[in-house]
Amino acid sequence: QTDLDELGIAKNAREEKLRARKLQAENERMAALYRQEILKEPKPELATGLQIQGLGKKKDDVVTHKNRT
Repeated sequence: QTDLDELGIAKNAREEKLRARKLQAENERMAALYRQEILKEPKPELATGLQIQGLGKKKDDVVTHKNRT
């Protein structure tokens, strides 16, 4: 059926989810653009204070014990 494609109607649930996700992403993009251009809000910084922890093993601190006497 090509009539559903011409009208822009999803044929199954997968297409509905993909279209909803795409529409949501577009709405968020346009909202950010509106805030930046119309409301003159500063552009949000991406991951400025975010630090990614490495995958390596954590180094243990060396503990020195005092002699008990």
